[in-house]
Amino acid sequence: MSENNVGLTIKQFREDNNLNQIEVAKSVGITESALSKIENGKQKIDASLLVALTRVFQCTTDQLLGLQRAPVLSTKIEFKSDNNISLRNKFLYILSNYLAATQQEFKGHRVGEFVRGEAAQAVGQAGQLNDPFKVVGSVGQGRWAEVPWIAIFNQQITSGAQQGFYIVYLFSADLKRVYLSFNQGYTYFGEKYGRKMGRGKIAQISKTLRSDLHTIPENLKISSIRLEGDGHLARGYELGHICGAVYETSSMPSDETLAKDLSDMLIVYQELFSMMQGRTVKQFNDYLLLKDDLKYIEAEEQDADFQEAVEKSATNLGYVEDEEEKLEERRDPLIDNGGGKHWPRDAQRAAKALIMANFKCAVDANHATFTSKKTNKPYVEAHHLLPIYLQQDFDKNLDRVTNIVSLCPNCHRLLHHGDDIERHSLILKLFSERRDALERLGIEITPTQLLKAYNVEVD
Repeated sequence: MSENNVGLTIKQFREDNNLNQIEVAKSVGITESALSKIENGKQKIDASLLVALTRVFQCTTDQLLGLQRAPVLSTKIEFKSDNNISLRNKFLYILSNYLAATQQEFKGHRVGEFVRGEAAQAVGQAGQLNDPFKVVGSVGQGRWAEVPWIAIFNQQITSGAQQGFYIVYLFSADLKRVYLSFNQGYTYFGEKYGRKMGRGKIAQISKTLRSDLHTIPENLKISSIRLEGDGHLARGYELGHICGAVYETSSMPSDETLAKDLSDMLIVYQELFSMMQGRTVKQFNDYLLLKDDLKYIEAEEQDADFQEAVEKSATNLGYVEDEEEKLEERRDPLIDNGGGKHWPRDAQRAAKALIMANFKCAVDANHATFTSKKTNKPYVEAHHLLPIYLQQDFDKNLDRVTNIVSLCPNCHRLLHHGDDIERHSLILKLFSERRDALERLGIEITPTQLLKAYNVEVD
């Protein structure tokens, strides 16, 4: 959720309660100017201020974040220390005893039972958690893990550490510290991109969310972690880390501090759930990685970025083989933050189309244009003859090289902004030259239907 959306919600609550900015600002200990900036989306709001505002407006953090169907979480920060559920004592026990335990038989060991049982229970009690949250402690499967952990899973997002987003306490391999980490599973990235590229993609998601999640408070601003491990799992946790805090064994903080940090982290978790808007983890990640994957939604505000990415891709590709395309089924759409469906354009495919056209305008190869600084070729732009927004009406993929035409800037603007008479003849010319090739790919449309797609009046 953007800062602007949260700010507007705060403004609405303030006005509904007949309060002015001075009254609200004074109640939560900030200046009127700061509150004004928050309401206008010009300043981020941290977790402690969010909690303070819920008390003023007598509402939940869910409501301030615009969450529609989420469980109400307790946002209390106060924590009364009790030796029976002391997180501090539980963590120190693990840090002091885990190394010796790893030298002994795994099955049925007291330390393993402690992590999975008492310690996990203490985390659940400190966070005042119930459904849909699940707390799980792990010391490995069949053998001791290099990095033991205790995780909190919102089961509406994920039920395990392999995929999705979750809160986790990670005990470093050298047992000198424990991290409170907002983390994510690696499975999606490994399956889609492979091990090497997947590591870069999970790190990109972490970077994006650190920027987009505006409830991350100063006490959870650690952007990287070092688990001192040698295995791939330790490295995966490091790459998947989004934000968090570190607690040194030699200076473990009080239960009050641990509880406050966990409360703040649960608010961040809530915000992420709100951002997902009911999307699956795959749909959410696909959308966040859109531009990183060189894919762009068909929208005027993204067209300049798309054309720039096409040029960059053309430079990287250099020479491409002129291979006949084969039938390709329609891909799953991307789901945006409002629930809308979009089929993106692939900048690399568009670049291939320009290269195969030898960077000449499809309307007239002699059309003059300037030399591109990026490609050192005549500057042309990629245009989908059958607009991508028509994809929902086709079973076959429209984002094909055959459907992408190379146009000089003037002809491209004419197609989008020219009068109907000029556009009519231009569209039919381009279509007649490609109709047979498109039909071989299972893409069939009549000239009249195509003209209507461009809002060209047909006699």
